[in-house]
Amino acid sequence: MSLLNLKHIPCPAGSGCTAFKCLFRHDDAAPALPDTPHISTSPLPTNKRAASPSTSCTSLPKSSASASSSSSSLSSFFSSSTVSSTGKKLPPPQKHKRPANPPVPGASLTPSPSAHSKPSSDRPPAPPRPKKGVILTPTKVLVDPIGFSGRLKVIQLIHAEFVRLDDLLRAAHPDRTDLFLSQEEADKMALNVEAAVAAGPTAVYRNIAAGRLSMYKKMKLDAWVKERDTAKNPPKNNASGSSPKVINTGLTPDQEAFIAGLMLTPIKNLAKHGYVSVAPSEIQIAQAEKAVAMSRGWEKCHRCEKRFQVFPTRRIEDGALTSGGSCTHHPGRLYTPESPSNVGGRSRVRVERKYRCCHQAVGDNAGCTTSAHHVFRTTDPPRLAQVLQFVKTPENSTPATDAKVVCFDCEMCYTVYGLELVRLTATAWPSGDNILDVLVRPQGTILDLNSQYSGVYPEHLANAKMWTGFEDPIPAPAPGEKTVVRSGELKIVSSPAAARDLLFSLITPETILIGHGLENDLNITRIIHPKLIDTVLLFPHRAGLPVRHGLKALALAHLNRQIQVDDGSGQGHDSAEDARTAGELVRLKVQEKWQSMKANGWKLVDGKFVAPA
Repeated sequence: MSLLNLKHIPCPAGSGCTAFKCLFRHDDAAPALPDTPHISTSPLPTNKRAASPSTSCTSLPKSSASASSSSSSLSSFFSSSTVSSTGKKLPPPQKHKRPANPPVPGASLTPSPSAHSKPSSDRPPAPPRPKKGVILTPTKVLVDPIGFSGRLKVIQLIHAEFVRLDDLLRAAHPDRTDLFLSQEEADKMALNVEAAVAAGPTAVYRNIAAGRLSMYKKMKLDAWVKERDTAKNPPKNNASGSSPKVINTGLTPDQEAFIAGLMLTPIKNLAKHGYVSVAPSEIQIAQAEKAVAMSRGWEKCHRCEKRFQVFPTRRIEDGALTSGGSCTHHPGRLYTPESPSNVGGRSRVRVERKYRCCHQAVGDNAGCTTSAHHVFRTTDPPRLAQVLQFVKTPENSTPATDAKVVCFDCEMCYTVYGLELVRLTATAWPSGDNILDVLVRPQGTILDLNSQYSGVYPEHLANAKMWTGFEDPIPAPAPGEKTVVRSGELKIVSSPAAARDLLFSLITPETILIGHGLENDLNITRIIHPKLIDTVLLFPHRAGLPVRHGLKALALAHLNRQIQVDDGSGQGHDSAEDARTAGELVRLKVQEKWQSMKANGWKLVDGKFVAPA
């Protein structure tokens, strides 16, 4: 028998027992307190109460009385359950009745109308704000202005104002659902506003943050509606607000072609930058084949930079084309956000580079997009020649077009052989008319069509009809309009070599080829051409190669045109638009060249250029 369980045995010493807390029973002792269950001290939920089977359901008090009763009962329960420090015995706890939540069986669940309830409005209520959001964590900056906790408080205050303004908008205009903020949008807006302030001068962070917060606190509903409308529907004009530049050289197409011939960009000494002027030899190709065999197909992913293995003829075990599983990466290119300027116009803040796809800083995450395969790209001429050898533009006595200058651009996709040609476009210069636009079936099995940039989707290749012959040139669209690839509209050729032969049928070795970054287009088609005008070399970056200006930036800076605009449709780049834009940049240089020639004494006599005497 346990010595701790002797309360049922009368004490042998009786009333004369002097033991402290005797283990035996004493009849004159106060009755023992009943065992009470353990009560958690964590906050109780206010919206739901657990119903007890033994709870009386005879009467239901009012909510206010119930709340005060439960509060007083809870406090009195904990005060009565507390043992006095003086050692006095406490009376048994009082039994309190509490109302049960479950209704009596058979009772109606429909609430009775209240005299104080407001009449329902005819206007339908606004949908609730989606709950999915992002973590409110301050973005990384080079110099933290007030510390993590201080910045977090600023973000929370600004976020609260966004939620307040959005609630006002939902109540006043429930039909304007396009302007409502989701939880994720509200979170990102608060983070972006605070990040812009934190990227500025640290000495005035508190003042600027307080000003932003005060602005949103005082903002009226009309101003908020206008701000949201501007954010959702930005103006679709160009950056400068003026119309695209119109180029008028005052010359005929043949005269423009003559001046263009004075602006050729030689590539003979640019082999280290990817330009190929001499075809690889058979020995070099054999060495490349040997190196590929020794590597057993191991490549470096062009997107996430992980190592993976490619199987051009599929892996025997499971038929896989690549190893390493899916590829998580950022499809957008890197850019440097504008840095706020300090006094004197100089920026004292180092701004982190971000990705255009998700506007996340480098290193924040592994990627925002997941693709089925890892992909690779090779720029080594012998490896390229291993798949398709380079050839020089052949002589052509009867070209299919009389254009002396041709602009061309290529779109590419990823296959088991690297990057391959998937679309070839050629336009006449200076008219811009389409003279060739075909889809191309790659030699290797396709891993990724790169549709975000190429604009080519699986249905385009599946529904395209075989190319049968040249058709009438398609007039160039108005500036700013795209030549959208529609399923079944473009013809397809059987291989990159067939597409190259079509281009050769349009040109001769004397034809001037215009493009932007021509080393990519020439290498993907394996063409060696003697007369080139590359706008990368015509508009060089001040830092020199390999640094270069993008075609989009050149078009905006020199032509006041916006190209390659991501409108959310997923159409990708338009190769015809890119080719025409490169041609217009060359025309701009032709105009400037002719003005310079006239200043130096050149003249036009009977349609022919006459040099100064």
